[in-house]
Amino acid sequence: MRRPGGLAIVALLLPLAACAAPPSPAAPDESPSQSQVRSTPTRLHLAIMDQIANLNQRANEAGGSTSLGGEEVEWLVLAGLTRLDDRGVRRPQLLEVTPSIENELWIVFPDGRMETTYRIRDGARWHDGTPFAVDDIIFTATIFQDRDLSLRWDPAFDSVESITAQDPRTALIRWKSPFIFADALFEESLMPRHILEKPYLENKASLLGLPYWNQEFVGTGAFRVKEFVLGSHILLEAFRDYALGRPKIDEIEVRFFPDGNALLANVLAGEVALTVGRGISMDQAAQLKSTWRDGQVLTPSSSWVVVFPQMLDPNPPIVANALFRRALIHGTDRQQLVDAIQHGETPIGDAIFSPTQREYDDVEGAIVRYAYEPARAAQMLQDLGYQKGADGMLRNAANQKLEVEIRAVETDINEKSMFSIADYWQRLGVTVDAFIIPRARARDPEYRATFPAFEHTRQPNETSDLKRYHSNQARLPENNFTGSNYSRYINAQWDTMLDRFYSTVPMSERAAVLRDIVHHMTENLLPMGMFHDGLPILVGKRVQNVTGRYPGWNVHEWELPG
Repeated sequence: MRRPGGLAIVALLLPLAACAAPPSPAAPDESPSQSQVRSTPTRLHLAIMDQIANLNQRANEAGGSTSLGGEEVEWLVLAGLTRLDDRGVRRPQLLEVTPSIENELWIVFPDGRMETTYRIRDGARWHDGTPFAVDDIIFTATIFQDRDLSLRWDPAFDSVESITAQDPRTALIRWKSPFIFADALFEESLMPRHILEKPYLENKASLLGLPYWNQEFVGTGAFRVKEFVLGSHILLEAFRDYALGRPKIDEIEVRFFPDGNALLANVLAGEVALTVGRGISMDQAAQLKSTWRDGQVLTPSSSWVVVFPQMLDPNPPIVANALFRRALIHGTDRQQLVDAIQHGETPIGDAIFSPTQREYDDVEGAIVRYAYEPARAAQMLQDLGYQKGADGMLRNAANQKLEVEIRAVETDINEKSMFSIADYWQRLGVTVDAFIIPRARARDPEYRATFPAFEHTRQPNETSDLKRYHSNQARLPENNFTGSNYSRYINAQWDTMLDRFYSTVPMSERAAVLRDIVHHMTENLLPMGMFHDGLPILVGKRVQNVTGRYPGWNVHEWELPG
């Protein structure tokens, strides 16, 4: 969500047209070592179900989804200062080391202010040979904060006070308040000052329409653009001066496909050896696991499938009662949902984190779990004052039926999951009106925000996504019903926990706060977690060192043995 506010002083500390060392000329191609000489270049054929026209996702999406593969392609051509690996560990890319409290590159002062020091690797370069420098970081920060440009806002800049160059390779960032993701700043979408400064200063309104963003793209990643045909493909070649070392694969051809069936057909025909992004369904992945002999199917958990209860003036009011929600979750066979919809490949969604995520070990003991116990659920509903009538449906003391509505936006997983959940609740005696929201109606923010009882949806499941549940994100008339707090849960104690989490930098102290947050979420079922959704990735048998979660963080290590 874009936030109001003026330009931070970041852009004022180092004038854009001064202070930078002159860019070095493009480095001449060096003769490859004997080990790099091959009679035929190794080429990996990669596919996404997307039609990207921009290789910098911050400039490409302005807040939209990146799940179809555009983000993964950016990782191939644009390294960040740091990046998460498949276990959620933050690794340095263009930096020498990731700033931390332990290495004293991240300092927290008693008054809450902070300083982080970023030291750029010696030899880090743009694809045209120009050294990557602090001036590029400052220029990128200036672009990120320009409200005249249609860019996704980075909440880090709400806390940044200044960015200064200690020397061409050392940046000092001062923070006016604690921000626990300070080590993730500039993990994506860096921009070359020596290329974009002039057009930005002369006519920034046309900046995002430049051919730089596709055919003439210059990045910092393991691969550089050799050919970009809009609507068709991108041909990438290894960048031998990549900060982490020359990639082991010579070329990657990224092909665009309009739908999952076309993508899958090309995989089965041997035309594609790797897929990334959301394009293959779990049904297709399950079939491939038993029939595809030319590769493997990875299904890392990628999101959290949940049911949001309406907490602000719900209809019926019982929806706001945690005991009622617990009864419903006890009456829902979530393992059966996993088996039927995810083909048993992903875990039940007891909490926001799946067991494969790094944070799970910290919070496992704090999770309140709900086994499938329909008899217990029935007793809980009876204790709430409901009895079954002759028709088997629950009624209160006034003989009014217990009726709830559950709705979802039209997607394959929403339809499969929501109607199954509604069926389980019907078996308990709850009268359920389940329906799919037409896409046109789904664009009405007030309609989406004011659902009477329940909404089924899919949510991101990273630590940084906890802020979505803060009261300031509740969808209210004052903010035109925008925000990410679907339940409209407003609770001061809850907000205090979230605020404390985002302002607690030491990891051990932060983990304790995170346990409190997860306990509160699961005890009160905010939201009602169903299961974790898989994101199938197809990896041909010759392709090595590709990880399912965050593919691309180690692209320079991917291999295609002969």
